[in-house]
Amino acid sequence: MKRTIEYAPAYLKKAKKIASKNPLLRKPYAETLNRLIDDPFDTILHTHPLVGNLKGRYAYSLTYELRIVQVT
Repeated sequence: MKRTIEYAPAYLKKAKKIASKNPLLRKPYAETLNRLIDDPFDTILHTHPLVGNLKGRYAYSLTYELRIVQVT
């Protein structure tokens, strides 16, 4: 089953800003999204469940400082 990713407008704006400040993140970002589409539990993504207000959602690592959070 092929997954799709939907982007919120605010997310796209923030991602564009981050990419413009650090163009070296573009390739790892694209690779992370492709892995996420193929298998959200790929060990390279360091997928982990969140707690508290975000319980029931997962986060995926882009870099040590940047994470992608599942919304639904």
